[in-house]
Amino acid sequence: MNANEVMAKQMKKVGLLMNIMMGGLNSIVFSTIGTLMSGHFSWPSLIIGFFVGWVIGFIIGTIIPPKKATDAVLNKTNTDPSSLKGKLLSALVTSLIFTPIISLVMGYCMPTASMMGIKKSMTALEKEIPSIEAERDELITKQEGLKADQADLQKKMEETINNAIADRQSKIDELTKSKDSLQKKYDELKGKHDGLVAEVEDLDSQLDAAMDEGNPAKIGPLSGQISAKTAAYKAMEVGLSEMEGGLKEQQGAIDEITKSIEATKDEIANGKDGEDGMQSGIDEMQKGIDEMQEGIDGMGKAIAGKTEGVNAQKKAIEEIKSSIPGNIIRAEIVMNIVGFFLALIFQPIFLGIAMKSVEGKQ
Repeated sequence: MNANEVMAKQMKKVGLLMNIMMGGLNSIVFSTIGTLMSGHFSWPSLIIGFFVGWVIGFIIGTIIPPKKATDAVLNKTNTDPSSLKGKLLSALVTSLIFTPIISLVMGYCMPTASMMGIKKSMTALEKEIPSIEAERDELITKQEGLKADQADLQKKMEETINNAIADRQSKIDELTKSKDSLQKKYDELKGKHDGLVAEVEDLDSQLDAAMDEGNPAKIGPLSGQISAKTAAYKAMEVGLSEMEGGLKEQQGAIDEITKSIEATKDEIANGKDGEDGMQSGIDEMQKGIDEMQEGIDGMGKAIAGKTEGVNAQKKAIEEIKSSIPGNIIRAEIVMNIVGFFLALIFQPIFLGIAMKSVEGKQ
């Protein structure tokens, strides 16, 4: 192998190493810029952008080796590579090789990668919503069942109470009817009594007047009427007293039976001797119903929150879609400028590293 062939082989290795290093640098910087410019930074999109950019850069560098291209331009323009003009020209050529296509791909791929990430998250949320809705519907069904059981127990308690107090309520009705009848008789007799008392008082007034006049003809008859009527209303007072006793006795019986009814209601509802009554079961069911309602409300809020998240992500996707054309233009401008300075700064460094690496292996 002659010296030219050796040199050509070395330059090929140098070009390969520069291609790898410049491609890696460009992909790191451009993927970061592209991710930030997409407006939705995420590590997955950054990593994807790095590998996509590196692969594209390597393919471009393989097709158009940057070292070979810059040497050709410098030779054609008869420019010294170590001069400022040579460095600027080399950086421009390298930038034009890598940057336009990579920036175009990045300007499209990075927002697309962001959209893919958002869609994945959105899909996960959309899958969660039906399961929560199903769980909520199941809880609602259980709650409705518990409400029905509670209503049945309430009805059973009322029927049990009504059956237990029916005979006593019937007795109260009989006593009340008898008492009302006796009260009516009492009121009638009391009316007659009060009428006689009024008549006696009037006769007393007439008797006093007759005595003042000294009229024996009036005094005798009036005294007789007063005695008769007084005896009559005194007899009525005995009857009234007996009726009052009967009324009190009947009211006492009514009160006693009413008290026993209330005690029976309390016993059936709340139990006795340490045993729980039906009301305890009803209250326990109500507690379960309330707890289920809290769960239903919580699930409703979770569904609303996830639905809101899905809608927000849909909006973000639409915003990214609409921003892709402008993002591509901005990426072309920014990345071409950045690419130029990257080549200007790092190309001489990478060339030196590549040359030393190749020479060290000889």
